[in-house]
Amino acid sequence: MRGEPVRRGRERAVRDTATARRLVGAVRNPHVSEARRRIFADRFRRAEPVVARAMNRGELPADTDPVELIKTLVAPIHFRLLVSPDPVEEGTADLAVRITLAAARAGVLAKGSPAPATATEADAGQAAGEGAARAAGPQASTKRSASAGTKSS
Repeated sequence: MRGEPVRRGRERAVRDTATARRLVGAVRNPHVSEARRRIFADRFRRAEPVVARAMNRGELPADTDPVELIKTLVAPIHFRLLVSPDPVEEGTADLAVRITLAAARAGVLAKGSPAPATATEADAGQAAGEGAARAAGPQASTKRSASAGTKSS
């Protein structure tokens, strides 16, 4: 009985790996690639007037790139569908919209904006420190805050 969940998990992993391999193989097929390109070009073309209306209403900056906006909007949903074991829930779309609007309003999705900056080692160290602080809990945060205000001699 105890080994049954492990066996099922292993079977699912093998099945998911096989599915992923088929998807990768399909993407490499030139006919599939061309069909995907046409489908997404059509979706982006259809989104342009919607994004333009939002810009005209002042809901988005005037220089928002419609293609980047749509890519950013669908990324969290596609990630859950294709990569993550997490389900796509009602809140997934709401979160995707909030993330996309925040990025657009911050100018990240502007036409001609440079490629996103890559994280530096210092950024990685800072993120690791923040993660460790969260793991330590609120008491560690309070201790850091108190010690940050004092000078050592």
